[in-house]
Amino acid sequence: MLKKRLQKAVLPLLFFQLSFVANVFATGPLSSGYLLNPAQLILINGKIYTDRDHSSEWSDSMSIRDGSILTIGKRLDVLKEKGQDTQIIDLKSKTVIAGFNDAQINLFKISESGSEVSSSTVKASIVNAEGELLKNGIATIQTEHVTSDQVAVLAELVRDKKIKFRITLWGTLEKAEEFAALREKYKDISEEWFLFYGVKATLDGNILDYTASLSQPYSDKPSEKGRALYTQENLNKLVLVANKLGLPVSLKATGDHAVGMAINAFESVRHQLFNSRLRNRLESVEVVPAKHVYGWIANRHITVSIQPNDLANDSDGPHSSYLKKLGKQRLKDAFNYRSFINANVKLSIATSWPEKLLNPFVGISTLVFLKNPELKNQNLSIKEAIDAYTIGGAYSTHEDHLKGSLREGKVADVIVLSDNPFTAGAKKTGFIETTMTIVNGQIVYGTP
Repeated sequence: MLKKRLQKAVLPLLFFQLSFVANVFATGPLSSGYLLNPAQLILINGKIYTDRDHSSEWSDSMSIRDGSILTIGKRLDVLKEKGQDTQIIDLKSKTVIAGFNDAQINLFKISESGSEVSSSTVKASIVNAEGELLKNGIATIQTEHVTSDQVAVLAELVRDKKIKFRITLWGTLEKAEEFAALREKYKDISEEWFLFYGVKATLDGNILDYTASLSQPYSDKPSEKGRALYTQENLNKLVLVANKLGLPVSLKATGDHAVGMAINAFESVRHQLFNSRLRNRLESVEVVPAKHVYGWIANRHITVSIQPNDLANDSDGPHSSYLKKLGKQRLKDAFNYRSFINANVKLSIATSWPEKLLNPFVGISTLVFLKNPELKNQNLSIKEAIDAYTIGGAYSTHEDHLKGSLREGKVADVIVLSDNPFTAGAKKTGFIETTMTIVNGQIVYGTP
């Protein structure tokens, strides 16, 4: 008797609950307060640049939940994700793009760290530097030649959630085994925040101080060609060791002779590891040895990191110092960023901050608007330059599936801009500022 009474009491209640849940899943929330898993943050009425095809690459609203992009689309559709506690920000037509990924930030030079500097001082310097990075919309940094002590400092900061930007680590080519061991030691930390990626080496110096390794002498100093810092044989061996460990290699090669050495090393390894999917990289390429090199780089899935701020910082005027040192004819083979794009080479952008200027839009403006008669048709479009600073950086470290563009399911690393770079023009683009930075769905710079 009691059993029947309980059945009569419980079964209708259970039926009502199941009907309620089914109704929510079938038709959406009964009201904004009853959405089962609402967005935590919604941005509306903006100009949101996505990585979709050209016909629909712009949207006006997006929703964010649990650090990821939930929905991108029209305002009324996105607002369906609103819950009782959802924060809504009216962008008032401001432009929104993915957070920047700087391919080279010299993080430990910020603190001038050395054996005599305490780890607490280094930590404080890095935490203080965070404000400058986030102010400039940089959500991910790549930092190089890290030591075990430096990694320990960063790991503690990341574990304690003391820093709000993502870090990609590059070790030193000669110490590839040590770097691989560090990767194993810290594998408990999420790679979304702390990625051990590859190792680096510098093959030559800079054109402006005659240390870049050229195949022919400098035009204004015929006795000097610069010099390579490795022999070809030794470089080939080191690159092979790193790639066998599963570590991509990035080689800084500025002059055409150094670029040729890097290409030879990558090709040598390719013949021994023919099925490798690693994305090796060239950095700071300024003079290319021959036109066919662009296609060769693209076909081997090698990425290229460039530093356009170097041209913006030329004290004698854009390209003028380079013209003196390379000569008019050879300058035509220098800074050919458009040739990389035309060959489908994936570009990323680096600043080498703090030694050089950090502002991303100075470099973007340089790539798009810098005019020089010796470099005809080498400028990039605004889209190409922004893509290099965002999805290009993510692609270079095999993370383009995770970040680098605004798409449903990717991490919510988002920046709001003071002006629209797609329409600002030559006089304004270099002065665009980041008014808000969102990393992993959290507002870490600026206010709504």
